[in-house]
Amino acid sequence: MVLDGLLDGKDPDELKDRIMRDPVRRDLEERLSSTIWENQRDGLLEEVLERFENAGYLSMEDGNIKITSKGANLLSRHLLREIACDAGPYGKHVAEETGKSAILTSTTRPYELGDDYDLVDVETTLIKAIERLTIEKLDRFMLKRSDFMVHETKKQGSLSIGVIIDKSGSMRENSKLDAAIDTAMALYELVKRKYPEDKLRFFVFTDEAKEVERWEILDASVGSGYTDIRAGLFAFRKASRRDEGTREAYLITDAEPNYENGVHVGFDAAAKGIIEEAESYRREGIMLKIVMLDKKRYLREFASLMAKKSLGKVLFVDPVDLSRVVIKDYLRSRVMIGRWGWG
Repeated sequence: MVLDGLLDGKDPDELKDRIMRDPVRRDLEERLSSTIWENQRDGLLEEVLERFENAGYLSMEDGNIKITSKGANLLSRHLLREIACDAGPYGKHVAEETGKSAILTSTTRPYELGDDYDLVDVETTLIKAIERLTIEKLDRFMLKRSDFMVHETKKQGSLSIGVIIDKSGSMRENSKLDAAIDTAMALYELVKRKYPEDKLRFFVFTDEAKEVERWEILDASVGSGYTDIRAGLFAFRKASRRDEGTREAYLITDAEPNYENGVHVGFDAAAKGIIEEAESYRREGIMLKIVMLDKKRYLREFASLMAKKSLGKVLFVDPVDLSRVVIKDYLRSRVMIGRWGWG
């Protein structure tokens, strides 16, 4: 076409513009660019995966990619930082890394080698030093180690926390399972850094429930359409019986129960069993917190009934807000334990 145009004496610039506007040429160019990018992308992906595997963040077996405990730690730190940036008045508490689990009392005692300097009662120390100077009739102020007084401390109560995650088929919708996994990872990082005396357990359930390590949650995929909520609740109640401190459970779910003891029993029968389990939580003093991700009215009413029977509470949450809501709720529990010495 170009040669014919030139032979006919047409302007080369006009011919060039015509070619650039030609839809066939543009389509070929886009297809070629796409093919080149696909090849580059595959190469980059393989390179990145190889680097992460060499660093110990993931493992690859038979084409399957699994996150390691080291990779889970890295992800947990990242998720907690993200939540801390948007956690309102609790943000600064999320970001702290004190790791201290003791509260000061009004009682003081003499300083002993190894005591934390943060425990020094400055006022009492100065008064004691002045009294000594008066008795010894010294003409200049000088502190001795025997002058130093420190606050007695009282260990805060501890928590045994269960994160019970529904991974039935409906959790793939609206990134609900992803939100639950992010929440579990961020909560683990917060507990490890700020409240190491607390114990954190993770459970997943569909037609059966099992306790898993935190990095195994990252490899959790949605299961069947069966949902045995009672199994998930019972798994934590049984596993935590010998745990010290106050027991609390976050049940993160969106689905209606329909399964019990390996049998599909439908909603009504499954709901009856769950209410019985909720009453067991009340008798054993476990605080049940139902985190409901579904907006259906009858599921919300059922979640409220569970909370009533267990003397717990229900949190109605959108998946995008799940991590922030759970982190804030956990911190509120910690504040109350520090204030009243629960556990």
